[in-house]
This record gives sequence, structure tokens and C-alpha cells, in this order.
Amino acid sequence: MQFLKIWFILSAMLILVLMPCIVENQQILERTGEKYTVRAKTVEVRNTKKGRVTFLRGGVTITHGPAVITSQCGRAIEARDVAILEGGVHIVDGETIMSSQTAEYYRGEKKALLRGFVKIEDERQLVQADEVVYHRDSRIAVATGSVSFKDKVNDMNVEGGKGTYYFEEDRGIMEESPVLTASGEERILITAQTMETFTKQGKALVTGDVRVYQGDVVATCDTLVYMSRDETATLLGKPVITENENRMESASLTLEFTNRKLRRAVLISGAQAFYRISEQETNEVSGDEMIVDFEEGKVSQVTVSGSAKGTYHMKPKGE
Repeated sequence: MQFLKIWFILSAMLILVLMPCIVENQQILERTGEKYTVRAKTVEVRNTKKGRVTFLRGGVTITHGPAVITSQCGRAIEARDVAILEGGVHIVDGETIMSSQTAEYYRGEKKALLRGFVKIEDERQLVQADEVVYHRDSRIAVATGSVSFKDKVNDMNVEGGKGTYYFEEDRGIMEESPVLTASGEERILITAQTMETFTKQGKALVTGDVRVYQGDVVATCDTLVYMSRDETATLLGKPVITENENRMESASLTLEFTNRKLRRAVLISGAQAFYRISEQETNEVSGDEMIVDFEEGKVSQVTVSGSAKGTYHMKPKGE
């Protein structure tokens, strides 16, 4: 009889330990240091083998210092110091606003792992990706999978497979087949191996197998500096520009645009050009400096200065 009584007491204690605790409209956590609170319409606390887990449903709100995180539901795992959130995740951290389908927030590291249609933006920049790790203290976003950096100030967009954006510095680095586009009357499209953007300067530094496209015009080089506000692109490292059968090259080449439409190429140092005047006429020219004017994406005029040399070729009719 005594044994049964002891067994009954122990069983009751075990049930109390394992039984979920459900609370309505309650704040469940508040910690010292930077204020950290978790709220939800329904809170269910369970003690598991891996520690205490708090299940959150409806109107989930996590506040950590100035950051406010909201979602439809989630759970807080105390042993890992992480909150896993699902459904319409929205984070406001000062001037930075984030959204995603799901997120994991690590309180100790002040880090958010966002997944699914991720957007992170402030008044100058918009970062979009499949997945982003955002570090609150440094304001660094490491993005993977269909990444894009949209420069709201300079109307530049860079896409690629992997990128890192430094919001504090207004600077981004894009890797894995990056593509830069700038649109106006025409569209400028630039591809390379790596791109670095600087919002404050309105600049992009592009390196590795660089190619610039607009209509039939293609320019290639090793390194390119694109200045959005000046509407210029400076090509270095074996720069070459072609337009159908026309070809120009030099040590340094600058493309000049008006409303993103190519209007001129300036070639300096060892400039050479081979261009067609008509079906039967071609010119080969060289000099210290060369200015190539474009109209509607076609070479309209070539002006050479400094040690200028030229060879005119006439193709006989019928050939």
C-alpha cells in the first residue's frame, strides 16, 4: 500500500513536469542587458529531452533592443538561444527593414537567418535573395541564391549567385556570374567575374573577363569602372570595342552615355581602329587619341589625333 502511494505521488510529479503550460496573451521572456522579450497570443511551454521549448501562435512579436521581429507563429528553443519563426516574418531594426517566409533569430549573436523571398532594405539599397544571413551589429548581409542589389540612389541593379552587402558602408560585393544593368533610353548590361558597388560614389568596380553590351556594340577588358552619375565606363586591361565588323582598341577606353545610350568612345594611347565606311570601303587608322561617335548604336564618325596614320581600302566591285 505504501509503495502504491509513493508511486502515485511520483507519477503526479512527472505529469506536472511534462505537462504543457498554455498561457494567453503573455510576455514570456525578459532578460538582463539589452532588453529581449517574446510575446504571442498563445504561448505553450514544453519541457523536452533537449530542454525547454516555447511554442508561439498568433501575433508573435520579439523585441531585442531596437529590433522588432514579427511573424504568425514560431518556437523558442532555450538551449540554443534561438527563435524559429514562420509565416510573414518582418523585422525592423532601425532604418533597416527585412521580410521573409521564415527566419531564425539568434539572440546572443544578434544574427538573423532569413529564408524564402528575402528582402532587406533601407532608404538607399534593396537586397533580395533566396537566403540571407544578417548580422545586426555590423549591418552586414551575406546573401545566396538569386541575389540582387538594387541601388535606389543611382539606378543600378546587380544580380548574381552570391553577394555580401555592407549597409554601414553602402557597399556591396557580388560574385558567381554577376550582371550589372542600368536602364534609361537604352539599357547598359555588364558581365564579369566580380563586381563591387559603392552607393555613395555612384560607382561600380568590375573585374575579370568584363563585357559591356548595348545593341550591336560589345566592349571587353580586364577591369572596368562604371560611374552612374557621370554616365561613363572606363575600361582598362586590353580594352576592345566592336560594332558588327567595326573594331577599336587602345590602352585605355572610356565609354560615354546620355540617358544610358552610348554616344561616344574615347580611346587613349595606342589607339587603333578598323571600320567600314560602306560595303566596298574600309579604313584602318591609328593615333595617340581617337574619338568614336555613335548614332543609334552605329559608328558614325572616327576622329584621330596625335601621330595619326590611316590606310584606306577599296574593295573592287563584284568581289
